[in-house]
Amino acid sequence: MQATLSPIAISARVGIHWCPAFLPWHQIFLLDFEQDLQQVSGNPDLGVPYWDWTVDANLDDPAGSSIWDEDFMGGDGDPSDGNAVKTGPFRDGAWEIVNGNGNPEGPLRRNLGASGQLNLPNRGAIIQVMKRQNYDGENWDYNSRRSFRNRLEREHNSIHGWVGGSMTVMTTPNDPVFFLHHCFVDKIWCDWQHRYPNQGYQPTGQGPSGQNLNDQMEPTVYGANTPQDSLSLKRFYLYDKNDRWENKVCSWALRAESRCVEWATTTRQECLQEEEQGYQEEEQGYNECSQTEDMETYLASIPQRYNDCPQTKDEHYKKYWTWIKKTVDVMVCVIWTWIEEVLCKAFFWFIRFVRIVN
Repeated sequence: MQATLSPIAISARVGIHWCPAFLPWHQIFLLDFEQDLQQVSGNPDLGVPYWDWTVDANLDDPAGSSIWDEDFMGGDGDPSDGNAVKTGPFRDGAWEIVNGNGNPEGPLRRNLGASGQLNLPNRGAIIQVMKRQNYDGENWDYNSRRSFRNRLEREHNSIHGWVGGSMTVMTTPNDPVFFLHHCFVDKIWCDWQHRYPNQGYQPTGQGPSGQNLNDQMEPTVYGANTPQDSLSLKRFYLYDKNDRWENKVCSWALRAESRCVEWATTTRQECLQEEEQGYQEEEQGYNECSQTEDMETYLASIPQRYNDCPQTKDEHYKKYWTWIKKTVDVMVCVIWTWIEEVLCKAFFWFIRFVRIVN
């Protein structure tokens, strides 16, 4: 079988990455793909499954997950042959990818986990994503702060880097796992919409052209749509409504009650302080591991960035550990001094009592 989705090059367009339209555009692209599958298969109930990579992140070897089995997505690439995929339905000889011009470009390629150098985002990472109450914010790009879309897009990018190979170039839909990955990203957006029903798409009119609520986005396979169009697509499909990102989340929705989920003793002020600390750490991360508007260059740099960032985090944690250790040392010193004083006074009064008795 040959990958003949010539409109695949649409994904290279700048109006759908690092911008508010990222989520609605990909949602419509997914639905186009799903409806094509239904037509080809003759099964109107066929649906694209999502790949919950936060579950695989807990595995000792995520590359051994069942998604990469021979009878599903196929396995890792062969490093002795340019990381060409040699197993599964999309193996070399059975699946030929195309470039941005729709011309054949050889076999599908993968380098899962960059040979152990990269990690998948875990559930904790998505809990942090779900803390963002605002859909997006100025500057409406990869520099947007306190933005759900931007934070989710960054986690999404790391999956492309983890799969590697054909998933790190602008024709990423050549790898069918692209659709399972983006289906999960779409589910996270759906979970966010359920959690914050009063928070809508942004911008509504003050953003760049092609990004506002009623602006036409870059066209998908079947034409152009607006972000508003995507908001009505839920009539075509539903996700399971188990919001697994609720555990111990300092939820904006619950702040009116001055508490955090499962942290009944946490005050509203502590909730706000925790949230602000998270934003400050995120800001520091953006500055230390800044990302580029050129997605292809960014994805190619992910292995090095993953090597650099943990070192920065370790140094960050070492500073906190040093501060904590000093604080504990002072506390121990104060407590021991207090104990000595109590013991001395107790001994003094004991001696006086003995003398009085005698």
